[in-house]
Amino acid sequence: MPLSDFDIPRFSMNNISILQWGDLPETSLLDEVGFAVKSLTIKPTRTKKLYMNGKGAVFGARFVNPLITFSFTGMRAAPGVGGSGIGYLHPGVGVGSGGLLNFADEYRGFDPAIGVLIHEEPEDTFNGEDPAETKFDVVQYPFIESGSYQEIA
Repeated sequence: MPLSDFDIPRFSMNNISILQWGDLPETSLLDEVGFAVKSLTIKPTRTKKLYMNGKGAVFGARFVNPLITFSFTGMRAAPGVGGSGIGYLHPGVGVGSGGLLNFADEYRGFDPAIGVLIHEEPEDTFNGEDPAETKFDVVQYPFIESGSYQEIA
């Protein structure tokens, strides 16, 4: 038996691409300058040193060297279309005076106004079909006071 026009489901919502059910929390993830952020992992850490007695039991612990690492995944802006910014930085250089848009306020006790932010471990993945996916870390070293680096031969 052939289907009539009334049997075929119709869906037209004037280019609405997202339908949401339930109360989902809003995302606060922002794109960085020249970089479309797909995901961001933020990991505050301290180096742990344990002190053990002769019986192998921990009797003291010290947590030192607070760091916070921002691990980004996304796509760099095309050259000529904002093709500069955080996605194009050389490893080991500072992020710059603007800092990170995703670290504008204190986060778990880390203050974006102190120390330096250093770009580390950039990685680009190419698959032949989609634009390259870029991953990199930005680490805040809160006890480095100078905002500039020296190139030493």
